[in-house]
Amino acid sequence: MEEETYPIGIPLQSFIAVRKEASERSEMVSQLLFGECYDILSKESNWYKIRMHLDGYEGWIDKKLVVELSISEAEQLKAIRPFVLKAQTTPEIKGKGTINLFPGSEVWISSNDHEMQVKNTHIKFTGHVDKEASIEKIKEIFLNAPYLWGGRTPYGIDCSGLSQIACKMMGIMLPRDASKQVLKGETINFLEEAKPGDLAFFGDEENIHHVGILLDSNRILHASGWVKISKIDHQGIFEPELNAYTHHLRAVKRIKQ
Repeated sequence: MEEETYPIGIPLQSFIAVRKEASERSEMVSQLLFGECYDILSKESNWYKIRMHLDGYEGWIDKKLVVELSISEAEQLKAIRPFVLKAQTTPEIKGKGTINLFPGSEVWISSNDHEMQVKNTHIKFTGHVDKEASIEKIKEIFLNAPYLWGGRTPYGIDCSGLSQIACKMMGIMLPRDASKQVLKGETINFLEEAKPGDLAFFGDEENIHHVGILLDSNRILHASGWVKISKIDHQGIFEPELNAYTHHLRAVKRIKQ
């Protein structure tokens, strides 16, 4: 039995809200960044149900934001390995001005090219585009970003969005939710053995509900209220101003390419 194929869409906006239900009043569960292709699963009035190629996450997006590719256009894109942006950049859309693109966005250009053409949208990149990512760079980009449920940009991000985008910038693809991310990688048994970039997961005995990026064995970058650097030990995240542990450590994982 052949696997069912679906029409493919591509976001050509900075980001698109992915909602739980087909309504503007429904909660945002994730975001599509520029260039992150998706399958179009079904259509309902002014909404399309989609599944992201990156992580298989499903949700609803506004019909007005859908750019559907023809079979030949989809094949042309598949022939190009997308370049994942490592920093915020502002390319020019021909005839429409500039657009802000965020880290983790996918730019469908060859390594020596600086222009991208999708349907009638022509985008030109000028100046330096970062080709490398590091934990220090990720910290600089996201530190103090506000917490936003479902967010994946420096303008608003949640804990698993932060770990997913950080890993994507370093060439590692992760699921969207912390409960699925914890199933990946190699378990590190002792916090003292952790390296910068390892992921720490928090929760109770039944549920993982928080994740952060270790800067070293004593500090963690995570989104809780905002993206911050907190102290961590074998019990979990300790906040001195509260004189309490706010998150209880359940696992440390090393995710490799």
